Parts: sequence; structure tokens; C-alpha cells
Amino acid sequence: MKRYKIGIIGCGRIAKRFVQECKLIKQVMIVAIYNTNIASAYNFCEFIGEEQIICTDSFEEFFDLIDITYIASPHRTHFDYIKKSLQSQKHVLCEKPLVLNNEEARQVFDLADREKKVLLEAIKTAYAPGYYIIKRLLQDKVIGEIVDCEASFTKLVCGDIRELNPKCDGGSMNELATYTLLPIIDFCGTDYKNIYYYSKMSEQNVDLFTRGIMIYESMLATFKVGLGVKTEGAMVISGTEGYLYVKAPWWKPTEIEIKRENQCNNEIIKCEFKGDGLCYEVQKMLSFIENPLDKEYFDATKRSIVLAQILENYRKNDKITFL
Repeated sequence: MKRYKIGIIGCGRIAKRFVQECKLIKQVMIVAIYNTNIASAYNFCEFIGEEQIICTDSFEEFFDLIDITYIASPHRTHFDYIKKSLQSQKHVLCEKPLVLNNEEARQVFDLADREKKVLLEAIKTAYAPGYYIIKRLLQDKVIGEIVDCEASFTKLVCGDIRELNPKCDGGSMNELATYTLLPIIDFCGTDYKNIYYYSKMSEQNVDLFTRGIMIYESMLATFKVGLGVKTEGAMVISGTEGYLYVKAPWWKPTEIEIKRENQCNNEIIKCEFKGDGLCYEVQKMLSFIENPLDKEYFDATKRSIVLAQILENYRKNDKITFL
């Protein structure tokens, strides 16, 4: 069994959780941390109690040590770090959002294809056992034809933090929309006709809350994301013969309810969800490396390009805003 060596770019909160989750997977080991501020890298290793990990501010040294780059740096750095990693013949697992516009998404996936390397957006929910159960239920048409999909992800944050800083591409869309758009794109498709946005903005012009409505030929989809507004974090997929209800937090699916007109026919399906779920995206990354022609990988690539396109669309197009 090959053991893959992972190097991390970025020393934030998600990187700390990533190191702990990788301990659940025998096929990987964290061997290096890259940071332009080398002191930050050493502090990171000391904090997580992994002082044997090599800290470096040299890309050459970093890439010599690893097989896979995990990128957990600020959003706007992703594009450059992805390119450097792929050009150095490394597979890449990059935190969401992968990039912030359609052109950058197409460039990095074209590069990954040319270099014959896997590039995967780190959306843990997409590879959780419960999410695969939802997919199967919908494919089996247990609720008939899909007519509407609603997904929400909100949390309350405040203060001088990256998520609320416009200079760091903050805002609820950039931070959270990847999750809520995941089931919409997977279950309703990429061929939407239009999107309408309604946003509550901060004084710094960062969206604290956004509701999006997507119009399809024969269905609708609604998503809500928020950093300064709290709402029910559930997912509801409505069909012609019933609906699926995934309780909050739906992005960590542990229970799926099949609701029908006759409540006596309702069902509840329990699902496993380990830790914070990051182990699922790592396992899927390894699967794609070993099976590069897996159709699911091509679907994930297409989805990431559409996600980047929607984020770009949000920034460029008109939206109804309120303070």
C-alpha cells in the first residue's frame, strides 16, 4: 500500500483540523508545512503537537518532500498555489472556494489535465456517506421528479476577522455558498436559466446574508448563506411524490427523512459521519489518484467550474441589497 506524503500551504483553523483528520487515514502522512512567514509555520506545528513536520518558506524544498499539496490559504492565493503545485507535478486538494472566477477554474483544470494530476476542491459533504445515500434515493426517484431544492448554511461571526474583510474576499457567498450550491448543481443540474440574488450588506460592503433563487426549465432551487444572520441549516428536496428532509447541519448528514403524503409511509435513514468530515475528501482524493478515469472525478471538475462561475456572477451582476 502506497503511503502518500502531504504538504500543507496555510496555517489557519481548517488546516489544524485537517492534520487531525488525516490521522484517521493510514495511506497518508503530513510531512511539510509551507508558509511565507516561517515563524507562523513553526507555531502551527507546535500548536498541533506535530513538531516533526518540516516547516519551510522554500517552494523547492516543500515540493521535494511531498506527493500531494493541500491548500488552506486565503481565497485569492489559491490560483497561484494550485498552478505552482501542478507545475511541480503534485496532486492538489484545495479548500473551497477553489478559485473565484470561471477563467481561473478552466485554466487550473486544463493544467491538471495536461500534467496528468488530480485537482480536487475540498468539499467534504460531497464525499460523506450520507450524501451518497441522498444521491441514490434521488436516482431511484423515491420522491418522484425533483421540483425544488432548498439548502441553507449560516453562522454568526463578528469582529475584525478574515470572513468579514472585503480585502480578503470575505462575505457569506465566498465563504459558504460552495456548500449550499453543491446539492443544487448535483441534483438540479448546471443548465439553470437565471439566478436572482438578495443580500444584506455590511457597511464595508460585504454580504452578511444572501438568498439566491435559481430558475431551471422545470424546477427551482433556493440557497441561503449568512455570516451575520442565523437560520435553520436544513436541506429540503421536494418532489412529485414526497420530499427529502436532511436536518441541520445538513452538510454533515447523519439523518435523512423520506416524507410522503401518508405519514405512515415516512422513513428515517441514519448515516455515519466521522469527525469533521475532512477524512472523506482525503479518501476520495486518493481514490481519484489511483483511478484517474473515474466518472465522479470528471463530474467534480465540472461542478467546480460552475461554482466558480456562480461566484463570479454574483460579484458582477445586479442584486437587490439592503443594509
